[in-house]
Amino acid sequence: MPPNLVDGRLKLLIGVDIVPAKGSKFWFAVHCGRAEQSVASVTSIQPELPQGSRSLSILVADDSPMIRALISKLLSKRGLRVDLVCDGKAAVRAVQGNLYDMVLMNMQMPEMDGVTAAITIRNLSGPGNDSSRSLRSPPMRWSDKVKAVSPLA
Repeated sequence: MPPNLVDGRLKLLIGVDIVPAKGSKFWFAVHCGRAEQSVASVTSIQPELPQGSRSLSILVADDSPMIRALISKLLSKRGLRVDLVCDGKAAVRAVQGNLYDMVLMNMQMPEMDGVTAAITIRNLSGPGNDSSRSLRSPPMRWSDKVKAVSPLA
């Protein structure tokens, strides 16, 4: 059986075209036979809020307008209420004036970074500034924070 034929059904071609001083072009082609059976239906893996539940309130703090817009659109499509701020200081001010179910915060922002803002928010006190309500997760060690945001950690 030829090396690019598996079970007589799949043909895979892989190649590279090299042009010195200009670069390389890598390519592949896969030729598949028809499926013998129809594909089973796929169920949605996206979570749904229970009927009649209140809309969750989320604060998003990020210095990138593009990221803020993307996160806002994704969360709003799920029926969540989203407030957007552009730095850590604005996040602290927002939490002082509102109650949030969740705060999503970039770690590196101008004015005040996300780690400093999170610590500041956790240390707030008084009505409407209950840190257990503002951020529900327990405090994290720095190494845990890096692991939480790094896909490589």
